Amino acid sequence: MGIDDQQKPSASSSENRAFTGLFGYKDGTNTFALREDGQAFFGAAGDGRIWLNGTNATIEGGGGGSSSTGNGMTITLAAKNTTDDAIRVGNGNFIVTYGGIITAKGATIDGHLYALDGKIGSTSKTSSDGWTITTNRIASGNSSSHVALDSGSATIKSQAKYYTNAARTANEKTISSDTQIFNYTAYSG
Repeated sequence: MGIDDQQKPSASSSENRAFTGLFGYKDGTNTFALREDGQAFFGAAGDGRIWLNGTNATIEGGGGGSSSTGNGMTITLAAKNTTDDAIRVGNGNFIVTYGGIITAKGATIDGHLYALDGKIGSTSKTSSDGWTITTNRIASGNSSSHVALDSGSATIKSQAKYYTNAARTANEKTISSDTQIFNYTAYSG
């Protein structure tokens, strides 16, 4: 261990660049550094090295380094806005933003899921396909072809039909299932 000028290849060229700081070695291998440029690392070069960057307030490491170029993980300790990544793992396969948005590509979610609003089963955040969730309601489709389940009004809507568990009148027909009977009548709206 000692204060040293360490040579490290520059990102922009193959030339070596000197760093001044506190460096530790084990069996001739550099295993930690506290550098004057605000960066530090712990562990030998490779998958196990953890980087602390005081310039952009990040912690990176594992899986070959940066989460944007490999299977590593990056934790950002300070953000400029709510869309900035707070946690990023495996080349963007798992992301949590400071605004609370979670992206988990290929996710399997087990347990309870609570949502006041949002979308499920859609191809993107802004697409019109899939199911739209609002309080007490889940719906899919458009004005001419849709299905909606609304527990707040105890209704099921499908295209231009309206199904309810209210009392049946002479012009209504009954749809039965093993567990529930619904009545329907023409509905516009």
